[in-house]
Amino acid sequence: MKRTIGIAGVILLMVVAACAQQPVDLTLAAMPQVTRTGDVSLSPDGQTVAFVSNHDGASKIWLMPVKGGEPRALTEGNQTQWSSDGKTIAYLSGRGGQTDIWTISVAGGTPTRATNDSSAKHGIRWSPDGTKIAYISNRSKNQDIYVVDAKGGEPRQLTQKTNEWDEFRWAPEWSPDGKHIAFVSGQSDYYSDDLWEIDADGTHQRKLTTGIWVQGYPEWSPDGKSLAYLSTRLADVRVLAIRSIVTGETHELQMRPSLSYLNGLTWMPDGRSLAIIGTDHKGREGIFKIEGTS
Repeated sequence: MKRTIGIAGVILLMVVAACAQQPVDLTLAAMPQVTRTGDVSLSPDGQTVAFVSNHDGASKIWLMPVKGGEPRALTEGNQTQWSSDGKTIAYLSGRGGQTDIWTISVAGGTPTRATNDSSAKHGIRWSPDGTKIAYISNRSKNQDIYVVDAKGGEPRQLTQKTNEWDEFRWAPEWSPDGKHIAFVSGQSDYYSDDLWEIDADGTHQRKLTTGIWVQGYPEWSPDGKSLAYLSTRLADVRVLAIRSIVTGETHELQMRPSLSYLNGLTWMPDGRSLAIIGTDHKGREGIFKIEGTS
């Protein structure tokens, strides 16, 4: 029986296939006992998929060529994130008796411990230059953003009372130049989850939206001049919006075909369009390309 990489992998690979204009089919024929597969992420060069599976009873990170082939177990852990150069993976692991952020070379070897505290952590994100890792932790009893050196050290707290609850929907998102971090917070209004931005050194925190519910992660444009995000307004109206970091202006994009459900987005390499994961008005699920973002 042919086994696929799971729904998250299917969605991701559909986006890749749409960009490459050719179908991609990954199978786990060599792993017939897979019981749970998730945390799928694609390498920066688009050649390798990292995913997490409890195939042999433990939650392990596996690597597999996009073109198919033998999956290779890398280490125990979950919530994988590739470094920008594709040489290292950051992940969460309880191997030290508590959940911490670790890094490991894609070639294998001994993992490096980046954090060392008992707080809950999620939303791991590498800085563009690969020297730091941003993440969300309840170390301060709230859900706040911290930054730690990728080689290990004392984390630095960037935000205060970002979210009071255990919100796992969001992660800090670095700008392409590494100077800013976008994030979602309900700190100013219990009934809204707005988009915020802060400088990477923890200064100049700015609220970018008011009175909306941002759904999912905000996405920086390739040139770092805009942020795309999905949000929900009153009456459950879902909106795709682009905010200019330069002018502060926000414009909403018309959905073609009309999408009744939106579940994730990514910028196309040209920075002029977006690929949206969603469901159209006829109930068809897929990847939809939205033009006119510039």
